[in-house]
Amino acid sequence: LLNQWLDECQQGHGSGCKFVGERVITTNFSSPARLIYCGEGPLRLVDAADLPLDEEDLGPPYATLSYRWGDPTSLPTTTKANLKPSLQSLAFDDLPLTFQHAIQITRAIKVSYIWIDALCIVQDDDADKAREIFRMDLIYATAICMISA
Repeated sequence: LLNQWLDECQQGHGSGCKFVGERVITTNFSSPARLIYCGEGPLRLVDAADLPLDEEDLGPPYATLSYRWGDPTSLPTTTKANLKPSLQSLAFDDLPLTFQHAIQITRAIKVSYIWIDALCIVQDDDADKAREIFRMDLIYATAICMISA
């Protein structure tokens, strides 16, 4: 059903819609700093600056996850200490079920990237947190879809 909705959205929007193809057009924004790659190969964090841009200077299509953090001490997060290993791989089985389900949905709609704040923002880097939180409205607005838990 979600694939059907996305197809209708992408094919049915008229020229007056704020969407062009599958992405919302905004100024001065390309993509979040990091995304989670969930396509073929290992699940891993990627630096979005290393990804190719499309004709509107946007990064690749991505989904987002909106969820309640709950107890932040029990949630896996990206930190300065684990950033480098996370760029190599993320253990799917070690992620909370909410994250696993969001990744499975992202794969099912044939989208290769997802943005999950706990993993895509370096939580113990004040500058990274400030920059990404400031842009969070655009991060959600430019996603191909938002998965809500």
